[in-house]
Amino acid sequence: KGKAVVGTVSGTSITFGTAATLPNNSMSSYFAVTFDSNVNKVVVVFRNEGGVGDKGMAVVGTVSGTNISFGNANGIFNNGDSLWICATFDSNSNKVVIGFFDNQNGGSKGVVGTVSGTSISFGTVVAWTGDATSHIACTFDSNSNKVVFVYRGGSNYGRSRVATVSNTA
Repeated sequence: KGKAVVGTVSGTSITFGTAATLPNNSMSSYFAVTFDSNVNKVVVVFRNEGGVGDKGMAVVGTVSGTNISFGNANGIFNNGDSLWICATFDSNSNKVVIGFFDNQNGGSKGVVGTVSGTSISFGTVVAWTGDATSHIACTFDSNSNKVVFVYRGGSNYGRSRVATVSNTA
């Protein structure tokens, strides 16, 4: 089962609270975490290998002191086999942006998530390359208000894509 723990940094040391188990037997070898500063929530994005068909899912976490608690793992962003997942927070649009490789349907894709309370909902999944990709990472560039995806693409070359969030796409 997937777990999360809150760490507190003091100087050059770190201490940890009690580990919390992600809901619904969530577990994965592909996952990412981002912080939605608009609503002060943590979003854990993962490939659910817990018997629901390797779907791409997300769960919202609330930090209180040294503890974290989660809503239900009902945020499905991809019904297919989701690999090489990344997540970032776009502070311009106040949206979570997820990148992933859709191993079932092919191609790398992105989707925008909106956090409300302890739930997350998703807009339309958008393909950004049909290449076989891996090792996807993403970040938000606050100078240009763009999301940047970097990944290993065809012929094992490093590639990148720049995206702009517009509403939920």
